[in-house]
Amino acid sequence: MDYNSIINTIQVIQMKPEWVNPYLTAKERQTIRELVKQSYSKKALRKLTAKGWTEQDHNQHINQYRLFRESLTKLVKKGASPDSPEAQELAAFLMEMIHRRSQGDPDIKEGMKKIWENFNSLPEQEKPKLYTIPDNEREFIKEACIIYHKNKNR
Repeated sequence: MDYNSIINTIQVIQMKPEWVNPYLTAKERQTIRELVKQSYSKKALRKLTAKGWTEQDHNQHINQYRLFRESLTKLVKKGASPDSPEAQELAAFLMEMIHRRSQGDPDIKEGMKKIWENFNSLPEQEKPKLYTIPDNEREFIKEACIIYHKNKNR
């Protein structure tokens, strides 16, 4: 199976355009498709496709992502520390969101990691706004997640 057919399968089965139109422009959807193509292995894409993605899943993801972003912005604005209980709760929430999407699959998790690396390397004007996180917020949650993992592994 080639990447284009996998991408089309994901778009048709998992990210139906009418579900994402309110959140992403046509250009942003194209950018996301290209990032997926660059970031996920064929094996990981097949696994994602097999897992399925309903409109309800999509809406739940968007709502949880918005809650995550709002909470992150509030914590940074109030000058919270990445090791504060609130920041650690947010890091745990993010880890749970990631786990739900990846279902703990290492191939999917690797693709998720790569897609964020590739996303963050895009010029600012090309990044889909929905997923653009200001540098100070990105550094905050990164540090909070490092602390979260250190505490979890104790």
